[in-house]
Amino acid sequence: LWLNSMICCPPPLTITFYDLIILIRSIVQDISSNDIVGTITAEVSLFSSLHVMNFGNNRMAGKIPHELSQLKMLESLELFDNNFVGTLPSSLGQLARLSLIDVYSNNIEGTIPEEIGLMSSLTYLNFGKNALTGTIPQEFCNFPILETLNLSENNNLQGSLQCLCDTDTNDMLREMAVYAKYDTINCTCCSFEYFVEDYNKKYCVYDKC
Repeated sequence: LWLNSMICCPPPLTITFYDLIILIRSIVQDISSNDIVGTITAEVSLFSSLHVMNFGNNRMAGKIPHELSQLKMLESLELFDNNFVGTLPSSLGQLARLSLIDVYSNNIEGTIPEEIGLMSSLTYLNFGKNALTGTIPQEFCNFPILETLNLSENNNLQGSLQCLCDTDTNDMLREMAVYAKYDTINCTCCSFEYFVEDYNKKYCVYDKC
């Protein structure tokens, strides 16, 4: 019985970034869905050759460090389904190669840095289910190849995404989600017809004009 309990329900794994220095020697690191407890510290800057960082679906916490901006080769950053807090570092906008950023379902607050809108390689951006507030940066109109945008389930985002409805601005966008219950976001190419019955949530379902 004791052995079965140990096999069935192992305790969460606590890991430090000194441990990760040993683990991460390749250009791809995926430690998602491992019940890992820990933080991302300034030592992340040592992983300068990293292309993919997937720490999603763990129990990691703390702030997202601005030292991530030193990973100039990074193409994919996945921190979804954790307990990260604080604000989004504006220095993330320096990651010119980044095509995917997913911080869905954390406790990130504050405004969205305008520098994020200058990331011309982004195809997938998911800031949903956090505590973001303020106005969506006008720089979001500049995404040339963005395919998926999720800003749903935040505190009180405001602004307009109408520019993304313009096919001359972005002909790649295929999926966009904003949360209409608390957010005040103008977007005529969205149809607010989809409801989640449990909470009567109202989402913008992207339907390009």
